[in-house]
Amino acid sequence: MLQDCVPSGIIATSRVRGLRFDDSKVLPHPEMPCPMPFNKIHVPRDLPRDICAEINRELHESLVATCGVNPEDDFSLIVRHDPVDMMFHPTFLGKRNPDATIVIEIVLLGGRTEAQKEHLFRDMRQRLDTIGFPAENSIMYLMENNPVDWSFSPVGSVKTALGL
Repeated sequence: MLQDCVPSGIIATSRVRGLRFDDSKVLPHPEMPCPMPFNKIHVPRDLPRDICAEINRELHESLVATCGVNPEDDFSLIVRHDPVDMMFHPTFLGKRNPDATIVIEIVLLGGRTEAQKEHLFRDMRQRLDTIGFPAENSIMYLMENNPVDWSFSPVGSVKTALGL
């Protein structure tokens, strides 16, 4: 199951921290990080902070539940925009209020299946509805990348820092 979540060499959840998948075998690898996401939530400038915090919390919980993200890895930015700077078609693939639309941008290490991505999008829309934010006023997209595409230290990429 966890191998279905991530590609060879990538960790699936904190329960397997310190392990990596290699051709369906689990091998010790203490430095390998879990596939943490980096999220940007673009919101209208006047969206209340408590709603933004709820959206962020629900997004993180959805990523943990659907994509095997480590529960401790919560990296997010809330980016506020004036409504005139947020230009969205009001009826493309569904009706929405362009002045109240949010954009959820998710970047994480590659390896999720199409089914997991679809589940993430459905789950997150349900969570938005649950907190009282109209899910139709959301646009979400996910971008996957590799350890060489992340850097948290002066050494360089995560790939270089961990010797992957």
